[in-house]
Amino acid sequence: RLVGPPSRLLPSPFSPVGDPKR
Repeated sequence: RLVGPPSRLLPSPFSPVGDPKR
């Protein structure tokens, strides 16, 4: 996701806050 809540809540490959889920 380009914009939105942290990847901790979304199963996105990367996080806008710099917190990778996978």
